[in-house]
Parts: sequence; C-alpha cells; structure tokens
Amino acid sequence: MASNFFGADGPLNKFADVFVGVFVTGLLTVLMCVPVITIGPALTSGYYTMTKVVRHHEGYLLKSFFKSLLLNLRASFFSWLLYLAAIAALIFDIVYMNAANGSSGYIFTGVFIAIGAIMLMNICFFYIELSRFNMKGFELFKFSMLTMFRHFPSALIVGAMIAGAFYLGYRTLWGIFIFPGLALYGSTFVMERVLLKYMPEPEEGSEEAEKWYYK
Repeated sequence: MASNFFGADGPLNKFADVFVGVFVTGLLTVLMCVPVITIGPALTSGYYTMTKVVRHHEGYLLKSFFKSLLLNLRASFFSWLLYLAAIAALIFDIVYMNAANGSSGYIFTGVFIAIGAIMLMNICFFYIELSRFNMKGFELFKFSMLTMFRHFPSALIVGAMIAGAFYLGYRTLWGIFIFPGLALYGSTFVMERVLLKYMPEPEEGSEEAEKWYYK
C-alpha cells in the first residue's frame, strides 16, 4: 500500500507533478506579463500549457509554453494593444467621473466599472479561445463576445478567478508566485466545458478523437 502511494504512478507523485506544473506555468505567465504589453500572449500561452501539459500530461511544459507563444504572438500582441488602449481610456473615464461632483458622477463611475468587468471577462475568453481556435482577430473578438454572454456564469467565474489572483498577488509578495497559476489551473475546469461545445465532433475511434483536447 505504501509503495503504491509513494510510487511513480502513486497519488503523491501525481500531486507533485500538478503542483510543480501549476507553479512553473503560473510563474512563466506572470513573468511574461511584467512588460504589460505582453499580457495577451502570456495569457494565451499560460492557458494552453496549463490545459495540455498540467491537466492532460501531454508534452513538455517549457516547449509547449514557448511554442504557443511563438505561434500566437502576432495575433495576441496586436489585439492586446487594442485592449490596452481601451483599458487606458476606461481608466481615464472612471477617474474623471469619480472626481466629478454630484450623483451623475457616481452613476457614470458605476457604469464604467461595469463595462470594465465585462471587458475583463471578454479578455479572458478572447485569449483562452485564441489558444484553441484558428480565427482572425475581429472574427475571434465577435466569437469571444458571443460565447462570453452565452456562458455568462462561466465568464463571471473565470474573470473573478483571474482578477482575484492578480489582486492577491499584488497585495502579497509571495502570492504572485502562487495565485495566478492556481487561477489559470482552475479556469481550465470551467473553460474546457465551454470550448468543447464549439469544437467539431471527431469520428469515434479516429486519431483526432484521441487528442488531449477531447479528453
């Protein structure tokens, strides 16, 4: 019994593999987010690696992370610049309206905060779906908006996990090494159910049906 528990295929070793995978993938994602303009590519690669390598034990962590990074770099980078411009404009509006006197300032501040929350959820869906589907920028944006509203409870959960992880990481020095990885790992259990609904049904017994993203 003890040998099975501590063996190569035992639960302790499997837990250690997942823990290390979550930690390393989360750390790589955070490091890629540091320049700010690379947050989009970081989220795309982080989700791809967390799902393929950490959850489904397919491939190698570093190789998968940087393969996804290079494959989606152009689309994820330029789309993130557009998101970043929208975020900057939204922050300006919130600060301006928050400084305004009267109830209208508070109302518009609340409206802009709600828009910011929707934008965060859409960003999560956009880059997660970019890691799985081959679509052009605007087509993917429309698709991410559609799926976000269609699966709004899932969008709320994923958005809250990602936002909470980076907030806790910001508030605690050690948290930046733990919470983003845990949030990415947790998001795979929510998002994989969503993504599978939009993937073509493979033929039973075919090679495609055995791919990791169908498991």
